[in-house]
Amino acid sequence: MLVMVRVASGGGGGPHHASQKSLHALAPPCSQIALVRMQADGVLPPAERRNYRGIFDAVRRIVKEEGVANLWRGSTPTVLRAMSLNMGMLATADQAKEVSSSCCCGCVWRAAVRSST
Repeated sequence: MLVMVRVASGGGGGPHHASQKSLHALAPPCSQIALVRMQADGVLPPAERRNYRGIFDAVRRIVKEEGVANLWRGSTPTVLRAMSLNMGMLATADQAKEVSSSCCCGCVWRAAVRSST
C-alpha cells in the first residue's frame, strides 16, 4: 500500500492523506492542457491567440468557455504512459534487488539490499 501511495504522490516524501492524493491526481491534467495551450499560443496568428495571462487564468477560461470536462481532454495517453512507466520502474527495481541479493560474492550488496527492505 505504501508503494502505491508513493507512486500516486509522485514518489517523494512520506505517505499522504487520501484527499491530498486525490488532489495530486486531479491537478496534472488541468495544468498540462493549460501549459500546452499557452505554449501553442506563440505559434498562432495574432488574431487566433487566446492571450492567457497565466496558468490559473488559462484554467479558469477553459472551464468558463468550454466546460470542466475539457480540462481532461487528451489525458488518456498521458495516463497510459505514466502507468506503463511506473510498472516498468517497479519491475526493474524488484529485479535489481533480487539479482543483487543472490550475487555469488556480494556481501556488501546483500547488506544494502537487506537494510533497504
